[in-house]
Amino acid sequence: MTSLRQHAFNVMQDLQKLPLEGSESLARRQRDYLALMAQHLGLSVQPNHPTPFAADEPSQQPLADAFNQRATHYRQLHQFQLALLHAIRQCGSHSQPMQVLVVEPGPIGAIVLPVLLLLRPNRVQLTLLEPDAEALASLKRLLLALDLGDCVQALHHTTPETWQPEAQQRFDLILAEPSQPLLQHDPYLARLQHLAQYLTPQGQLLPQSILMDAWLIGRHDNVRSEHWYPLGGFFTLDRYAVDFMAQQAQPDIGGELPSFHDCQPEQLALTTELQLFDNLWLKGAQSPLTHTQFHDVSQFKRLNQVRFQYRWPEQRFAFNCSGDAMTQTNKASQGQSG
Repeated sequence: MTSLRQHAFNVMQDLQKLPLEGSESLARRQRDYLALMAQHLGLSVQPNHPTPFAADEPSQQPLADAFNQRATHYRQLHQFQLALLHAIRQCGSHSQPMQVLVVEPGPIGAIVLPVLLLLRPNRVQLTLLEPDAEALASLKRLLLALDLGDCVQALHHTTPETWQPEAQQRFDLILAEPSQPLLQHDPYLARLQHLAQYLTPQGQLLPQSILMDAWLIGRHDNVRSEHWYPLGGFFTLDRYAVDFMAQQAQPDIGGELPSFHDCQPEQLALTTELQLFDNLWLKGAQSPLTHTQFHDVSQFKRLNQVRFQYRWPEQRFAFNCSGDAMTQTNKASQGQSG
């Protein structure tokens, strides 16, 4: 075992044993692993700096940014690593390697490479799809340095939305990490819509499901505190939804959420939760992927309906609210009570 691999393996073993609540320990050990990889790729490491990874030349800046992003969002990284490890151990076969498709692993392979260190030989075979040539080059260097080449069936410099595998090739798991909450301006849906056809019948997605809910934030007369009223879920992305989307080029994803709450509306809140695998979730402030998005609806005296539609060309959900308009008298009255 190479020296780099041994050090990285030791760090990952320690990470497995840490409780999810121990944020300081998680952050430190994730940085320890990232520092090993960064130094191997020629970046400078500043252990106690807010951005611990620095580029010595301009061409390295995207790589340094990728390392700093992972170090900042260490909890999200750790949860994805645990989810992948559990998925492989629970769903994989002992008689043959589990076929895993990894979508845009990035220059570090920060989720998947650490997990490979913890698995026995021949447990998995990876197919990696990376659209960025420089990221792919860095990934190849780390795979070689960590002696993980036997775990990789193929590395493709390709656009995941259009890639096609060899004839009859199918996957037991697709690992695809979203980049934005609500999948806004993210090619995630188009990618999974295309790649779902290459899953085995019992194949899994990671995340297993992405749940999006709408809430009305409002106040009642003479009450200063605001209240969150549930409007319901407007979209769930899971294996069932992906299989449905794969049947059409750009399926209609939309609907309406009626609001029966008699309150003065202030904001429409849109939340995202990720079920990574089994009981491993990302929620609330745990990740940038689950940050709540807000839309101002204070122009309404009463909100009656929220319409939503996924716009495929723009890769985002659009929302249209309707209700009783706020009059000048209402605005004056609201101003006096507030």
